[in-house]
Amino acid sequence: MFFLFGLAAMAVDLIYAYVVKAKLVTAVDAAALAAARALTRGTTPAEQQTEVNNTVNKLINTNFPSGFMMTTSRTWATPTITDNGNGTRSIAVSANATVPTFFMRAAGYTTLPVAASATALRRDVNMVIVLDRSGSLVLVSPPAWDEVQAAAKIFIDNFDTTRDKIGVVSFGSNARVDYTPQTNFKAAINSLIDSMQAYSTNRTDSPYGLWKAYEALAVLPNNGALNVITFFTDGQPTAFVNHFPVKTSGSPRCTSTPREGVYFTAQDGSGTWGLFNKDATANPTPNPDFTIIGSCPGLASNGSNGENLILSYPAEWRPNGPATTPIFSIAGPASPTSDIYNGDHVINIAYNLTIRVADYARQSSKAIRIYAIGLGGYLYPADDVLLQNVSNDPASASYSSSEPTGFYVYAPDQTQLVQAFQRVASEITRLIQ
Repeated sequence: MFFLFGLAAMAVDLIYAYVVKAKLVTAVDAAALAAARALTRGTTPAEQQTEVNNTVNKLINTNFPSGFMMTTSRTWATPTITDNGNGTRSIAVSANATVPTFFMRAAGYTTLPVAASATALRRDVNMVIVLDRSGSLVLVSPPAWDEVQAAAKIFIDNFDTTRDKIGVVSFGSNARVDYTPQTNFKAAINSLIDSMQAYSTNRTDSPYGLWKAYEALAVLPNNGALNVITFFTDGQPTAFVNHFPVKTSGSPRCTSTPREGVYFTAQDGSGTWGLFNKDATANPTPNPDFTIIGSCPGLASNGSNGENLILSYPAEWRPNGPATTPIFSIAGPASPTSDIYNGDHVINIAYNLTIRVADYARQSSKAIRIYAIGLGGYLYPADDVLLQNVSNDPASASYSSSEPTGFYVYAPDQTQLVQAFQRVASEITRLIQ
């Protein structure tokens, strides 16, 4: 009986020590995960180490305060940040405490040590944020462009300026890589976004905006980082760039054929206009729609008669020129017609090409993951079906489990934009930890 009572008494102390250890493990696990997120708050490695130290201190003090469950001598080591050389870093956290005994004191054991350690992995991110700056963002009442700028700036604050490479592409009737993906991006991108403007005359060249984002990521080295495009738009595609066979006689005419340019329509498909340069000038630009292609005598300065140049629509789209690959068919889920003055035709082509570019980006060696954010609140809100398809959202009828899965977030109005962007940021954070 004495032996059995001794075992029971020892079991009580050991079980109590086990419970305390479990609490310490929980505290250390939480501290390690929070420490990985804290990397985004420092702009230098030294600042990041300070942020990590402070975060671990707060989390352990909150979840396992001094004297918790009668423990003594609770300590933790300075967290270590290790570059693994494959696009990831490890943050190691460890702590220990001393647990008092109740019955084992009779055998000379007054305390028991408990310890816990955890390592969080943080993967680097290569990302391009694609911002629609089309006219509807300033035509809606109240205008939404200010909210887009604010949400985008809050969004980039979720990423690590010392290691992540973040870039910006904006598009209206034409598109531009406003900021090449690189580190040390926060101040520069904030200033850039503040200076951006949306113009009432801008249409929505979604396929070319998405293509410019793909190009910006494609040239980055394969360093193990997660490759992401975050694509924001507030309407359906209404423009696309191509090499068009054009008239070389009469007025208007061009000195050679084919000619590259942007062709667009209104959101309701009424009217067609072109041809305009596909690449926007430096931001902010006074009127990006009406940058007319050169060497075309008789073309109106505002492009209002540019559609009279075009002889037909090519069956294929080569975003980098007529002699380059990849080649995308302009036909697809939304079938175009042969009428070159039909605005619905332009919308259908732009719709098809947006899907094709997104498919190409996901299926490329970069395995780019796409998140789409659509804004409502205007006469022609974001197209849910299109953006589910673009992001390979599991809700899409064309979802492919063999390709990187993203998702589509709908913001009913501009007041929901911050939440929409932050939902994407939370998902990316989940994937890289």
